[in-house]
Amino acid sequence: MRLLALSCLLFLVGCDRAELAPVGTELLVADPDLGVVQLDPNLTLRLLPPEFSGPLRVRINGGVVDFDSTAGAFVLDVQLVRGLNRLPVEVTDDTNQTERDTLYAVYFPVRAIGLPGFAGASRRADAAAAILSTGQAVITGGSDAADQAQSSATLIRINGGQVSQSTISIQTARTGHTATTIDGGVLLLGGTTTDTPASDSDFVSQGELITLDGQTRSVLIEGGFQRTRHTARALTRDGVTYLYLYGGVTPSGSGLARSGTVDIYEYQPSPVDPRLVRLSPSGGSGGFTVLSDHIQLVTGATSATVLGLTQSDAVSFAFDWSLPGTATFPFSLRASPASVGARARTRAAAVDLGGGLSFISGGRGENGETLGSLEIYSAEANRGFLIPLSIRLQTPRYDHSATILPGGRIVIGGGRTDGGAPLSEYESFQL
Repeated sequence: MRLLALSCLLFLVGCDRAELAPVGTELLVADPDLGVVQLDPNLTLRLLPPEFSGPLRVRINGGVVDFDSTAGAFVLDVQLVRGLNRLPVEVTDDTNQTERDTLYAVYFPVRAIGLPGFAGASRRADAAAAILSTGQAVITGGSDAADQAQSSATLIRINGGQVSQSTISIQTARTGHTATTIDGGVLLLGGTTTDTPASDSDFVSQGELITLDGQTRSVLIEGGFQRTRHTARALTRDGVTYLYLYGGVTPSGSGLARSGTVDIYEYQPSPVDPRLVRLSPSGGSGGFTVLSDHIQLVTGATSATVLGLTQSDAVSFAFDWSLPGTATFPFSLRASPASVGARARTRAAAVDLGGGLSFISGGRGENGETLGSLEIYSAEANRGFLIPLSIRLQTPRYDHSATILPGGRIVIGGGRTDGGAPLSEYESFQL
């Protein structure tokens, strides 16, 4: 028998796992590729052994998988459930040596769906999107065709399956900021007043909260904040909400610099004067990867995966927040290695699907190309699953926004074309 690691099997079917001891046999999945999102719940899995000198016994999900001599493969019919499917595999060779690991398959019946009534939407690149507790989406700020920040937001509603939009005002024109669902509303933080900031005077230092009725309220930031192209995460401990802001671009002397720091603030709600109070040292807490234009995927209540590009190198790692913390770090924060997605990308957009799954769209690739591909990332499988290329963005884009509405409707808005021009076109996908 040819002795090869079962991890080869798992790698070839698109499952990045830690290597196992070199015992077992090489099996190839002839059809389908499990690194691709399955659109049909009925999966016929074929495990094809290229050569072996003795009999193999294969079990998946505890059941024996028969060898089909006509197909020349071990064949199993699987009924997939929506989301991530785990298929424990056990292979025993003719010397009774056994290898065990897990195959993963993702099933989502993704389809593109139209958005009638969205003609004439504002051009928005580098906007930020979040969901109000009412289920309405808010796409805020962003750069217009003249690369100037906008002081408006698009409010998206879904009613009886119909999606509609309206425009509301925000207090401060900003682009390259973050929008975070907090206190029932959406908190806008950071960004700049122009797409090409030159100094600290171009940074927006005031926060604001969009309330459930579409009004805005100033949020005072005690300790200051100047950052753009960063990511934000809200976590709650003992009824208090904290903001962890990571990476991005900050003022540095007379110019700008990319950041590898985390800033931490306590959010203090108030019907009149909500505020953020800095807990971390001035300048943030360092020691993290220097990164901007990345995406931060929600993978659990206190975990995330960060994906991005540093120059031409793909960057990926996991954040884990845990207790106990300290006065300046309410949660202890640990970074650990993680797998890159199905496609290395930066300036992409992502939405949380729940269960440790995220939907990723567009962005720019390692060679600067504008992407139209879509993928679903799984924290448990520690990898991305490419959505079949028959389902992709009609207009490849980067610096766009993405949000998910009740019922699984994902709305992709704005962004930039390959030439850098801001887009007004919206696209939509149904899960």
